Amino acid sequence: MSPKVIPWGPRTTATQAALREVAGSACSPAASRARNRCPPGVGKRMLAVALARSAVGAGPRVYFTTAAELAAKCHKVAVEGRWSSIMRFFAGPRLLVIDELGYLPLPGDGASALLQVINQRYLKSSTIRTTNVGIADWAGAFGDATVAAAMLDRLLHRAAVVGIDGPSYRLRSHQPHADNLRKGVIGHAG
Repeated sequence: MSPKVIPWGPRTTATQAALREVAGSACSPAASRARNRCPPGVGKRMLAVALARSAVGAGPRVYFTTAAELAAKCHKVAVEGRWSSIMRFFAGPRLLVIDELGYLPLPGDGASALLQVINQRYLKSSTIRTTNVGIADWAGAFGDATVAAAMLDRLLHRAAVVGIDGPSYRLRSHQPHADNLRKGVIGHAG
């Protein structure tokens, strides 16, 4: 992985060496996992995609999905009576990227399906997750404290946690305008 892929700087808690290690082991038999937890717009998906592209360059199969898409696919095949086929499908890739974990509420069976996918992959394959939900808030995000605890137990074991902080990259062009508005409001209030 090239340093040009990841915007190094004060926004990330991970060092270049740590991210290179995650990139190098993303598809190793040791099944390391990366987990990004940060506010919206700071580069979680870009980092996950960069790690996935690095893994694809090394040859193994990689699959990218959102948590909502994963839950919807699992629900559909469960209704059709093809549960084992979807579990084999999600167990297959050496690297699975699950984006937007906790952004949208999952239906009751969605959180359970996600846990079963994580359970299928546990200690066998690598999984990268992106989320803006803190660990303490997972029970609320998944609607079930027991499922959230079981999922965290598997996800955090052997995990590399990457935190990125700072303002939204997508909103950066609006920041000067917001600052001027704030100054105007404060100036007229005083």
